[in-house]
Amino acid sequence: MHIIYVNGDDWVGLYANGKLVMEGHEIQPMELLEWLVGSGQTIAKVESVEPDMDWLADRGSFPNDYADVVL
Repeated sequence: MHIIYVNGDDWVGLYANGKLVMEGHEIQPMELLEWLVGSGQTIAKVESVEPDMDWLADRGSFPNDYADVVL
């Protein structure tokens, strides 16, 4: 599984294999760990990126597909 953490200043999103799995003002460590354990998948890669802040401000939330995130 490929995890991408998108840090948009006061809004964050977590993508797994290109799909949005959680977002909010913050992601609590236990919430993240419970989700990872529950997924039953092996984590192969983890990365952190920052979106284009003007794009995010216009949207207000992240799209379902990581391919649609503007960096």
